[in-house]
Amino acid sequence: MNDPYHIRSIIQKFPAIGLSDMDRVRLMDRTDTKYIMHISRLPGILEAAEKTYQVLEINNERIFEYHSLYFDTPDFRMYHNHYRGKTKRHKVRFRKYLNTNCVFLEVKSRKNNRRTRKKRIPVADVEHRLTPWAMDFIRKTIQWTDMTLEPKLWTRFSRFTLAHRTVPERITIDVHLRVNNENDQFVFPSLVIAEVKQKGNTPASDFKRILASEHIRPTGLSKYCLGCVLLYPQVKSNRYKQKLRIISKLCRHEQPYSAAASPAIVRN
Repeated sequence: MNDPYHIRSIIQKFPAIGLSDMDRVRLMDRTDTKYIMHISRLPGILEAAEKTYQVLEINNERIFEYHSLYFDTPDFRMYHNHYRGKTKRHKVRFRKYLNTNCVFLEVKSRKNNRRTRKKRIPVADVEHRLTPWAMDFIRKTIQWTDMTLEPKLWTRFSRFTLAHRTVPERITIDVHLRVNNENDQFVFPSLVIAEVKQKGNTPASDFKRILASEHIRPTGLSKYCLGCVLLYPQVKSNRYKQKLRIISKLCRHEQPYSAAASPAIVRN
């Protein structure tokens, strides 16, 4: 990972937590709050969080590579449910953890009470065409009467995970996001996506307080929806264009302008 802001050295100062100890904050049924920021804001936030959070460490590594392949119906039903703000919606993906070579088929569901629930099963590898057993698992969760699913896009990013030392709370911090399909790719060189995952509707959070003190407010952002808007011009996207402007503005605003400055979004 390219690391001009020395993120690796900062998270090395955190006490480590192992994968087995993370069970207390797996939070497969939870509430999520997302934030976006320029990566230059991250060092100060992490230094403030060091006293109350631990960092996940596996095999002496603390930053991990994630590759996810998302599926949707031919008419982008899952994307449009999210776009229209439906409180009950789903996402289907294969997620590969490159550092450990583990792969899961996952179904994320958003409930009417705005809680997120995730179900997943381990698989041998990412499938580009869903097998009957995979479809059976998906149907048991989504329960749509008519469902044909096809691969739509990949997301790739680096992630590290913080766990609160005393309360059931987990923070995922994603950097170096890339989205692509077979025809195109976009990268976000300076974007950070932080997500606070909590048990129940617990408003209190040390990490949220740190972000509030830095005047960083919650901003909902779906990596899958962002990818759809950029990679598939035919989908409805007017409501998402404001978020693209926010991403572009905050990433450019946080750094001095120069010809060599990293743009917010790069098309490869």
